[in-house]
Amino acid sequence: MGRSTTPKPSPAQVVTSQTPQPTSTPQPFSVPDETINWKTYTNNLFNFSLKYPPDLLYSSAGNDSGNSGYITFERYSKEYFTLSLSDDFAPTSAENFMGSKPLSKRIIGGKEWDYYNFYYQDKLIKSLNYNVIAFTTVNNNFLYSFVFNNQTKLTSEQDQILSTFKFTQ
Repeated sequence: MGRSTTPKPSPAQVVTSQTPQPTSTPQPFSVPDETINWKTYTNNLFNFSLKYPPDLLYSSAGNDSGNSGYITFERYSKEYFTLSLSDDFAPTSAENFMGSKPLSKRIIGGKEWDYYNFYYQDKLIKSLNYNVIAFTTVNNNFLYSFVFNNQTKLTSEQDQILSTFKFTQ
């Protein structure tokens, strides 16, 4: 019995048909704002605002001339962080106050801040010693210092607080 063979088509005779595939348009990816239900602290004297979790409480103090002050945020009666403000500083006062040179820089509120991470030991009160994370910058002739005590690194929540900080002038 003879075998029937079908000739193979030459490459020029091969026809392929492609069915058009539907194309998808990438949709914008939106990240939920985890700070949407946070409170906003605005300070018109020192020209800044920031958002903070609703379970934090703050207290502020300053002198009568309005050239220095601080805002302390607390959780469960324990200090969470402090923002110090002063117009009484020299270019090296942040380094003198922090006791070291900055380790690096970071952009907060559209401005470059110096980053410090060190171990503080009080010279008078020997039992007063702890780790400190701090960020300092100068804006409109004021020295701004975020200080986080008793920590070696920021929590993600503290990072979010810093990300909401804005200078208003």
